[in-house]
Formats: sequence, structure tokens, C-alpha cells
Amino acid sequence: MPEYWATKFLKHNYLPVDYIRPIIWNDIGIQYWYRQNTLLFIKKSKLEEYPQLRFSAEATRPEFLLRIHPEKYFAYVDESNQLQTLYGFMKYKMWRLKKWIKHRK
Repeated sequence: MPEYWATKFLKHNYLPVDYIRPIIWNDIGIQYWYRQNTLLFIKKSKLEEYPQLRFSAEATRPEFLLRIHPEKYFAYVDESNQLQTLYGFMKYKMWRLKKWIKHRK
């Protein structure tokens, strides 16, 4: 959770800066988990050296860093919808069984 890490870093005077996510959020050439989770942390005393980050740092609210990318959300919705049918439920259980068997080898 980004809020967890922001709290940890703030104890060491590092600020979260949500500078990269707005730039890459819609870039389908980048895996969604990078687009969802990439944050910068910068030492408070160094922020003056990077004026291009100043606005982003001021706009970044550490308590509101969690973002769920739509690709992840809709994948979850699709999976949930599939599990509501008997076929989808059985397919999921078979997948879990195969994964368990593979892990046991």
C-alpha cells in the first residue's frame, strides 16, 4: 500500500511525489502494475533542486496515494463474473488445483 510506504518514508523526511503516474497512466506499452504503483520519494531538503517536481509534491496527498488501475479493476470484475457461473467456478478450481500440484513437485 502506497500510504504505508509514504508513512515510513515521511519518518525519514522523504515526501511522496506522484509525478510519474499521470504521465504513464494511459500508456498501454507499460504493464498496468507499473502505471498503478510508480511513485517518487524525494528528500524534503532536496525538493528545491527539482522545481519541476515542486507542484507535484505540493499536490500529492500522502493519505490518498492508493490508485487502482482500470485494467486491474476490470480484470477483477471479469474474474468475479466468471466465478458466478458453475463453469467459471469449476474452471477456477481446476486452475487452483493445477497450481497446487505444480507447487508440490
